[in-house]
Amino acid sequence: MAQCSSPLKQLVGSISKGGSFGELALLYFAPRAATIQAREASLVWVIDRKHFKDILAESSTAKAEEYVKYLDKVELLQPLQEEEKAALGRSLTEMTFTKSEVIFQQGEKGDAFYILIEGQVSVIKDGREVTRLRATPEKASFFGERALLNNEPRNATLQVLSETAKATEGDPIGTDV
Repeated sequence: MAQCSSPLKQLVGSISKGGSFGELALLYFAPRAATIQAREASLVWVIDRKHFKDILAESSTAKAEEYVKYLDKVELLQPLQEEEKAALGRSLTEMTFTKSEVIFQQGEKGDAFYILIEGQVSVIKDGREVTRLRATPEKASFFGERALLNNEPRNATLQVLSETAKATEGDPIGTDV
């Protein structure tokens, strides 16, 4: 049986200052996918799996609590119990959109609702702007709920007016609420 004297080495990428690596192995308890070798003197910070997961969980919990504060201001969601709002808050995904980007198009199937946290969007119906929604971290707006409630296509297009807009996307059907 012949043995290979050295494994085949191939450069598949490089990591610059401030970059990270190894997080997938920590998240999924998977073997390392590559060998990392410094090409110059480097300072590398290391974190073990337990602390990494603890920090992610803490961060996720804090974000969900922040989202629940927005959910508390949505009149439509007032009948929900606190634990239901907490479950919904954990299911939200934060998204950032840029100027002129379409969040969703009139006529599309509606499978999620949105809470606008920051920025301004235009509500366009049949090619004409009918209103604008604005949000700040102190005052959020929500949209897209009607398509979910009535199982109907989107009745308007939502397009970003500000340089950026931040929103959360949620699918309450998949959250046990």
